[in-house]
Amino acid sequence: MRAGWFVLLSLFAALVSGTLTLVAPMTLAASHCIPTSSKDVFLAYCTSPKFTDYEHGAYYLKLEPQAIKRLESAQVVVLGSSVAQMSFSTDATSAYFNERKLSYYLLGFGYNEGGRFSAAVLSRVPDHASLYIIHAYKFFGNGLSTAAEAAMAENATVHFLSKKLGAESAKWICGVMRGWCEPNSSSIYRSFNTGSWEWINTYSSSSGTRPIPPQRPLGGAPSPDDFVRAESLAASLKVPPECIIVTETPNADIDLSENTRLIAEHIHANSLIPQVEGLVTLDGYHLDKPSAERWSKVFFQGLDLAVSRCHDFSAK
Repeated sequence: MRAGWFVLLSLFAALVSGTLTLVAPMTLAASHCIPTSSKDVFLAYCTSPKFTDYEHGAYYLKLEPQAIKRLESAQVVVLGSSVAQMSFSTDATSAYFNERKLSYYLLGFGYNEGGRFSAAVLSRVPDHASLYIIHAYKFFGNGLSTAAEAAMAENATVHFLSKKLGAESAKWICGVMRGWCEPNSSSIYRSFNTGSWEWINTYSSSSGTRPIPPQRPLGGAPSPDDFVRAESLAASLKVPPECIIVTETPNADIDLSENTRLIAEHIHANSLIPQVEGLVTLDGYHLDKPSAERWSKVFFQGLDLAVSRCHDFSAK
């Protein structure tokens, strides 16, 4: 009997030791991430070198059940990169959908992530939205970011679970023993309910903001491969083409509006590309908060008309 208890205690001690070995380094790393007072959010990214990206694993591996549940039930889903996340994480976005009593979810990702990873995440979600908004910037490429590759690797679950537990442990410890933590790393927090970002000292440019000039070189036409990938991604969404809206926020270097329009036309989707003057970016591509509010407000002023042909969406 005593031998049995000894074995059980030994196994328990080994389990606790192994867990601490995995979680303790991530707890220390997350203790450097700048905290937020916002509720119902999780730490999606932090510049602390040992922590960095968590959101890719959180969604692909379904480590945040509350977020996955809201994604599965969303009537409208926004897809894209960090540019999309910053363009739609606005009061104008929440106001539009709240006024119409529609649920929505922002499913963009950092690291210039494209549609290949978004499609992989959605393939693991049983329910799909009735309307998709696609931010076209780098979305129709074929690559995977290093963060996406890490989330899809064979040993990914243990790695990303340690980040989840480390972030939760650091939040509790820093709340109790604030002097132990040194929050000096920029952070991005993500809403469980809508997927929107709250970024703290992240995506700022050391050389200052960059306004978007009224005249910029035109981007080249989409390649045949771009069209093929757009067709494949559109088909994977399992909605009629008229229930896909393709958009693009302007950047400081090149005008991609015609490129975006041609992709939308090719897949028989709607294009909605607001022209808003005087916008400012943090780094040439990510809109600053005031500009994101202005741009998204104009975008949603045109959305009702753009989706008027989408019967599935109108019926919700």
